[in-house]
Amino acid sequence: NRNITYINEVMNNFIAEIYDKVEEEKPLSAMEELRLFRAMLVCGELVGKHPPGFLSQFNNLPDHLLLKIWSFMPKREMLSLRRVSKHWKALWELSKHPRYRISHLNVSIKNEKFVMEARGRRRLAGRRLEVGMDTASLNCFFSLITFGRKGGIELSIEGAAATSILFEGILSKRWTFDGVVFMGDLSALTEYDLCLFLFRLCKRCDKELSLRFLDITVDEGIITDRVIEACGYKLSKLVIMLDSECAKKKPVLLTDRSLPFIVREGLEAVIPDMSEITIRSLEKAITDAITGPIKLPSDIDLSEELIVWSESKLVFPNSDNFLISCLAKTGSLALEPFRLV
Repeated sequence: NRNITYINEVMNNFIAEIYDKVEEEKPLSAMEELRLFRAMLVCGELVGKHPPGFLSQFNNLPDHLLLKIWSFMPKREMLSLRRVSKHWKALWELSKHPRYRISHLNVSIKNEKFVMEARGRRRLAGRRLEVGMDTASLNCFFSLITFGRKGGIELSIEGAAATSILFEGILSKRWTFDGVVFMGDLSALTEYDLCLFLFRLCKRCDKELSLRFLDITVDEGIITDRVIEACGYKLSKLVIMLDSECAKKKPVLLTDRSLPFIVREGLEAVIPDMSEITIRSLEKAITDAITGPIKLPSDIDLSEELIVWSESKLVFPNSDNFLISCLAKTGSLALEPFRLV
């Protein structure tokens, strides 16, 4: 403690001497500016005070010192580092700055900004951060995070946050997810943006995707056969739960075209109502799934038949309240009363 006190006294005296030179209106040399800057850093006095030539000297610091300073900066300030100069942007990209590993990302909108809430595997409390609704701000935020390689990685998007800007930012990082959840009012979402996002996400993914729409409000013509076809055979779960008022309008338009993708091995599907799906087509799809292979694309291995196992479910909660479950052991079809709790 005595040594630290002595060093501080010496450094303070040194700073005072240099400030005396400044008050005498004598210009400081570049070396004197650098010495003053370093002295203030050592004394911890570089808070609210900028010595002469501060910005130029700070920009001329060696790269390893810049990286060291960055490591102590708050996350909010780190987002804007790449905007300072081309040199800083290049340094950021090449430094392989440690990213925060997360397992779940929730995106919503508040005060015309994206609100990012990330959750790690070992932390129950999420961290929230507001990000501008532009490509540059999104890229800055996404450069700070990465997803773990284990399963259970999920992306959830609330309401008006489901925009093409967000979709493009996520797709540019080439992340893969086990589940994607849409929630809230999706009135601003278009079928084209949704299909393109899901198609590109599933195309590059070597695992199945769980797709859920939970308590949503959506216009007619958004969730259609094209959305199901965009996911194709990568779909492992499909849940569409509408807001009570929205359910009365029956906006979900699915036809017999979707049946090959939702009536198959291990897949659970909850669809608000039968929409344009006919009973005859439904029976045929289930029979084909039990007794024979489903017609698959040419790049799918046809050596194994696709069988509907006991965990497969197809539910239409708003159509006569019934549940269809197919039992592989007996090859039979069971119709059971079903009500959502």
